[in-house]
Amino acid sequence: MKIEHSTEIEATPETVWDVTVDVERWPSWTPTVDSVRRLDDGPFRLGSTAVLKQPGLPEAPWTVTA
Repeated sequence: MKIEHSTEIEATPETVWDVTVDVERWPSWTPTVDSVRRLDDGPFRLGSTAVLKQPGLPEAPWTVTA
């Protein structure tokens, strides 16, 4: 499955990327994520995995594949 979305943001690409890869903080700014638990350490990068809990859904592992 591939999901894409775009929007204009008044921030540098570096700032947007820093927020995007800080997955453990997603629940603080998006109502579509209840919790995030990283399954590895270090930067969130290719191969990284986290378990996400979303409203109305069971926990599911997410892995960075691209």
